[in-house]
Amino acid sequence: MILVAIATALATRLPFIVNLVVCLIIYFLGHLAPVVVRVTEHAGGPNPSTGVGLIKFLGNLFDVFLPALEFFTMGPAIIRDAPLDLWQFIGYVATVLGYAVIYTVIALIVGLLLFEDRDLA
Repeated sequence: MILVAIATALATRLPFIVNLVVCLIIYFLGHLAPVVVRVTEHAGGPNPSTGVGLIKFLGNLFDVFLPALEFFTMGPAIIRDAPLDLWQFIGYVATVLGYAVIYTVIALIVGLLLFEDRDLA
């Protein structure tokens, strides 16, 4: 739902192939950004190098602006030592659904703003 909203928003300004490439990049970076943030927190140490600092900055930037697609992975919620309580699972699904709806609405509003000043004639 989120990627469809982003693709729709981008389709108002970009051709199909560019839109497809941008959506694939968003997909991969959306899955990769939380991992990069966790890795650079431990790799930097007290005195990080310039390369680690740049990767940490870009990871945090992507983590803030791109959708965290890791939330939609059901593996950690299902594969556990002790079974998850039904109400905890419903709470998890409701939280992820709310996140998806909010991010989708934001992407569609941006698409509407991009389409608003487009000359159709």
